[in-house]
Amino acid sequence: MDIPIVLRKATPEDGPCLAPLILLAGDGVLEFWTCLGSGDALRRRLAAMVADASGPYSHAAFVVAEAGGRIAGIASATPATSLPLDDPSGVPADRLEHLRPLRQAWDPGSLYISSLAVDPVQQGRGIGRRLLGHACRHARDTGFNRVTAHVWADNTAARHVYHEQGFEPFSHAAIPWHPLLPHRGGTLLLRRFV
Repeated sequence: MDIPIVLRKATPEDGPCLAPLILLAGDGVLEFWTCLGSGDALRRRLAAMVADASGPYSHAAFVVAEAGGRIAGIASATPATSLPLDDPSGVPADRLEHLRPLRQAWDPGSLYISSLAVDPVQQGRGIGRRLLGHACRHARDTGFNRVTAHVWADNTAARHVYHEQGFEPFSHAAIPWHPLLPHRGGTLLLRRFV
């Protein structure tokens, strides 16, 4: 028997479960920003940020997918105009410069999916599709006519899920390879009208 998947708003207590999924969604970017720490220290810091009522990693920004009472996936979406694109927030200058193309490839009038991740054990159950569907409905319900998301060009699995849900490439951020951010081809800004 397949365990039903339930979508719900995240709570402050979800921090320890959300932290590894936030890192998975970032696909290396948060670790690249060394000012945030690494390993267990970074997970603890993210869990504390989830418990906070404000900020980009606040529980208020996340929807979780639960299966059997356990968090199996997360999604966070925010108006693209609210992203702190020019706020270095203590990020080392060389790292900030390396990610400049990412900060320049945006669609300001869209609802931007800043995090989407599914626990690897739970992948293949349609959880990512459910979370994307929720983000698209939320966009429509809040007055947005399109949804965007950045995906590494070499992340073919994620690109496939987005494509299945009607997202198409809109822009490209030519982020060079770096030993601490080992992706090739930069990122694609994907867009779907809702």
